[in-house]
Amino acid sequence: MNKITKETNLTGFFFTLFMYLIILVGYFMEVIRGNRTVGMLVFLGVCLLLIYGTSFFIYRKEKSSPKVSYIVILGFLIPYGYTLLTSTSVLSFIYIAPLFIISFMFFEMKLISILSVSVLLLNVFFVRRMTLLGIYNSQETELLSTIALLVTVVVGSLLVGYYNKNLMDNMKKLLEDEQKRIKNKETTAKEVHEFSSLLVESAQELTASSEEASSVAEEMSKTIEDIANGVSDQAHDVQKGLQVVDEMGDLLNSDQKFMFTLNQDLEHIDKMKQEGTEVLQELIRETNTHNNAIIDISENINLTQMSVENIGKVVELITSIAEQTNLLALNAAIEAARAGESGKGFAVVADEVRKLAEESKQSANQIKEIIQTLTNNTTTVVETMLDVKNISESQSASVDKTHTRFMKIDDAVKKIQNSMEKLSHSSNVIVEKKNEIIELMRNLSEVSENNASGTQEISASIEEQAAGIEQTAITSESLTNLAVQLETALNKL
Repeated sequence: MNKITKETNLTGFFFTLFMYLIILVGYFMEVIRGNRTVGMLVFLGVCLLLIYGTSFFIYRKEKSSPKVSYIVILGFLIPYGYTLLTSTSVLSFIYIAPLFIISFMFFEMKLISILSVSVLLLNVFFVRRMTLLGIYNSQETELLSTIALLVTVVVGSLLVGYYNKNLMDNMKKLLEDEQKRIKNKETTAKEVHEFSSLLVESAQELTASSEEASSVAEEMSKTIEDIANGVSDQAHDVQKGLQVVDEMGDLLNSDQKFMFTLNQDLEHIDKMKQEGTEVLQELIRETNTHNNAIIDISENINLTQMSVENIGKVVELITSIAEQTNLLALNAAIEAARAGESGKGFAVVADEVRKLAEESKQSANQIKEIIQTLTNNTTTVVETMLDVKNISESQSASVDKTHTRFMKIDDAVKKIQNSMEKLSHSSNVIVEKKNEIIELMRNLSEVSENNASGTQEISASIEEQAAGIEQTAITSESLTNLAVQLETALNKL
């Protein structure tokens, strides 16, 4: 139907364009004679461009669009209506003929109805105008004939449009049904063709599979014989496997005992490590106390040495004063000797003062020696304390290193304990798996015994299967020939 609509749109487009151009040529001749104006000719030309330009644009986008028929037919009413409204010729109404011819081409009842009503109104107005102008006389036969002809054309157009519409609907339905049947036939033929192709392929594959299965059956027969021979060996191997698994179980039990002993040793090591850590921490505390005491002693010795130095300065001052006193006493004795008898008492005093000065000097020298000895001893003590301090610092460093090593030992022991826990868990799992293996080996032993009797039954079944495979090969070959014949018949169809 779309193809018919496309061709009808194209035919209607060019037919109405041709009629429109004929009307324009007639108007052009009227303009030359002076009966029509140039403005009206230009107006009709512009309408021509708009109507057919729009129709052509729509036709290019959608060739089966119903808008094309409406635009070209209703657009043709413009020059037709203008002719009826302005013409004085009795034969002007004959321009209705191309309109109805075009409308019948589309079989569009709605379009025919609109066109019939429009034409009827225009021609009624045309007859009325012609009567008023005196061109028609209401008593004349020509007027009655025109009206009768007009009514007949309109009514006939509606009837023709109605029956054409029903005819087109029936034809459309028949075409749609026929298209569905053709489509169903094509689909069915395509499916049958695909099925036949698939059948050919399946038959060929079945033939190949049958040949392959026959070959496999022979190989299986040989294999079954080998299996039958190997069943007894398998049973013997299973018994050996059970013995090996039992021996492995004994080894696992021994390993578990060793791991238990190793765990106890690790616990003892951990306990000793904790005790050593406590002793080491106590040693660290005592070492810190000892270092603090050494620092205090060093500070006190330094203070004592400073005090000794101050005492030495005082002794030197006393020695200087004793020397000056001795010198003054000597001067006093000399002056007393010069004084004679009056200076004897002063001389005695001066002599005593001189003796005291000498004794003070001697005492100061003794004190100086003692201070020197004390200074030397203090210096020795300071040096000794420095050595002790260095030794103490080395001891502290050694204690720190020992503590660090103890921490590393602690980490190593913990890692060993974790590894032992994992190893113990793995050992338990292995023991469980060993028990499962023993159970499986026993089941395998039973299966091996059953296989010995089953191989004979399998051998007999394989012989029967080989015979069935040969029959299948014959059937598949016949099926292949049938499928080829079916595909050949479909290709002819």
